[in-house]
Amino acid sequence: MRQFWRCLRRFATSRSLVPQEHPLKCTIFDSKGRVTSVAAMLDRRQFLKDYGLHSRDLRHVDGVSRALVPLILVRKNNNMLLSICDLRVLIKRDEVLIFHSKDKAIAERLSMLVYDFSEKLVTRSQSLDKGGQDYEQTALEIVLMHAVAYLEVELNQLLSTVNSLFIKLETDVNHENLRMLLQSANDLKLYCRKTLAVRTALDDALDDELGLNDMYLSERRKPLVNHRGYHKNLNKFENRYDRQHMGPNSSASGNVYSNENPDSNDIEILLESYYSQADELVQKAEKAVNEVGMTEEIMNMLIDSSRNSLLLYRLELSVLSLGVALATVCADLYGMNLENFIEEESWGMPLISLITASLAVVGSVAGFSRLKMTRRVYMPQGTHIDNRPRALRESYKRWLMNSK
Repeated sequence: MRQFWRCLRRFATSRSLVPQEHPLKCTIFDSKGRVTSVAAMLDRRQFLKDYGLHSRDLRHVDGVSRALVPLILVRKNNNMLLSICDLRVLIKRDEVLIFHSKDKAIAERLSMLVYDFSEKLVTRSQSLDKGGQDYEQTALEIVLMHAVAYLEVELNQLLSTVNSLFIKLETDVNHENLRMLLQSANDLKLYCRKTLAVRTALDDALDDELGLNDMYLSERRKPLVNHRGYHKNLNKFENRYDRQHMGPNSSASGNVYSNENPDSNDIEILLESYYSQADELVQKAEKAVNEVGMTEEIMNMLIDSSRNSLLLYRLELSVLSLGVALATVCADLYGMNLENFIEEESWGMPLISLITASLAVVGSVAGFSRLKMTRRVYMPQGTHIDNRPRALRESYKRWLMNSK
């Protein structure tokens, strides 16, 4: 027994239960837009220490989970972390880190993102002396542009698939087309939720006053954002402070910016523009979801109409069978080996034939009249078909015509 516990203790100490921490793989750009490292391997603990991030921020960096909510995270130590549409980027005032992913589809998008960074950051460094954008603003614009472009391309693919299904369903309603329509509806709903999450992230970034101010990472411009009237009396308090501590003739009085351009809210305007684009994509996706839902309702009505037609055909056959069964009663009685004194007459056969035909006709007419009463669709008073959508109205009229 002691030998067993000794072996168990030795096994527990040799294999640690703590999971192994894999390093972070990323591509690093410098302030001039040059790639300093293509596949840098960063230790997690050292990465958190160097860039001043929290341990909980690693879930937005490592790329293990693709179900994370998009966010724009700004830290007070001149760091901006973006996790949006499977793109994970860390922006500093003179450096950009693009984190890699093991997914092949995301890796292809990251290669295009790296190409845009290397091209536009170099162009920005050349035009900086002529009043170009700040480094962090250019990097933020590149990431948002790629995210919105990816969402737009995905929406166009979904809409083309849905439109082709609509054309097929106009000519043929089969099981495969209905299955593809259901799959397209689920894809559109998933896309709508994803685009709505991106729009919510941009809206939260615009509503965060301190976050907007901290997005200006460059030292040459640190504006105090006057967004939606939140800092309405900021200049008043600064003027009062300057008059009390620096004198009435102070040149810094009333200046809420540290540079010569006091009215610059470039990042806010940038976020507003991409927020409007994301909102437009959300509206298009919701419209497509509504159209697919309406088409599903129409398909259900057509399927119900076809099922009712089959049931009606079965009832008609049953009514005809009932008429024939009534006619055979008289024929069976006539054909029995009994003395009926009719078969000896010349008019016996025509009489029996007339009686059997009359019974068949009477039974069938009675059955069809009863069936017609059950087929009638009574519309309640005050209900009008013209108030419904056009496609649904046409399908409803066609269903009424088939049921008569």
